[in-house]
Amino acid sequence: MNKFWWLSNVENKGIRWMCWDRLCAPKKFGGMGFRKIRQFNVAMLGKQFWRLMTEPQSLITRLLKARYYPTVSIQEATRGHNSSYVWRSILEARDLVISGSRYKVGSGESIKVWTDPWLPDDEGPLLLAPAHSELQNIMVSSLLCPENNRWDMDVLQDIFAERDIQRILRIPRGSGSNDDSWMWIDDEKGLYTVKTGYR
Repeated sequence: MNKFWWLSNVENKGIRWMCWDRLCAPKKFGGMGFRKIRQFNVAMLGKQFWRLMTEPQSLITRLLKARYYPTVSIQEATRGHNSSYVWRSILEARDLVISGSRYKVGSGESIKVWTDPWLPDDEGPLLLAPAHSELQNIMVSSLLCPENNRWDMDVLQDIFAERDIQRILRIPRGSGSNDDSWMWIDDEKGLYTVKTGYR
């Protein structure tokens, strides 16, 4: 892009007056506000990864799941052997999307306590305390009272340190048992956008 901007098309001569990093800086910092091509492409691919993560019943999600990750979740999916260009491209955005996503706790039946990102505070999405060997695969639903869908304080105090308990209690609970869903932490509505992904 720098070559296109500064050099002559005819003789391929000219002076590159500004480095590409400066051109990509925002205008208020003296740049031209151009997007960094690779990062912007990954942010756009993040939209596709977000759809695969949040719309498990869509046709394309079911097709890719059957082909590339039939026994694991999209977060644990790998490239595999002889994978298509589309699948390899979508996986480029996985780290971006997962790092900015959290589970919104509903029933808690699909969220693993120790390995899934479900704590929405600034300290990180995972519990600070190490996992107990016999409790590694428990779900968040086992931390809730079945009769009123609220946090079970006896269970929390038996398993977690006080710091983790306070983080868990910050997650609001309702009376209904809705489904678990994904939310994007940099958006008010909790939806991934290319703009926030690029940022």
